[in-house]
Amino acid sequence: MIGLNNEQINSISLAFLDKVSELTKKDVVIYSDSYNAVNTFSPELSKKYPLWLAEYDSATINSGNWDDWIGFQYSDTGKINGINSSVDLDKFKEEIFLVSTEAIDTEPHINKNLVTYTVKSGNTLSGIAFQYNTTIESIVGLNNIKNPNLIFVGQILDIDTTLSYDNLSEDFYEVSHIIYTIKSR
Repeated sequence: MIGLNNEQINSISLAFLDKVSELTKKDVVIYSDSYNAVNTFSPELSKKYPLWLAEYDSATINSGNWDDWIGFQYSDTGKINGINSSVDLDKFKEEIFLVSTEAIDTEPHINKNLVTYTVKSGNTLSGIAFQYNTTIESIVGLNNIKNPNLIFVGQILDIDTTLSYDNLSEDFYEVSHIIYTIKSR
């Protein structure tokens, strides 16, 4: 995660791990080397998610904010009969094994609140957002719009209508917006 500071890395990691756990309904672990366990990951992550530590130089084993590890990968050059390439070698504690053998739901989840909209002459993102009871930020993020001040006639936008203005804080309404009107060429 080059270019991110530790706070950003931990925030992204926590959001990702929480989402994986929520979607799979399974326990998840953090897989890390000693350097990042010590220098990157926060105590908050270490309290919420156990560590699977990868460290090939046993003289430098340090689990950082974790009291201990539940998985330890000590080599990536192991040999097993019948496999022609090198394999990882690990030691695992009982805690790493899943309690449940229930399968993970792999059916695609369809967002029934997702609609498409074709931009017309005179449209603005703020107007479209208002029409669908959502936010400009939601439309921009969902459609990977690089410049929210620039949309085009005929452009097709995905709009998630699950966001409601009723759920927004009062601070949202106090932000001033500049309105741009789209004109045909």
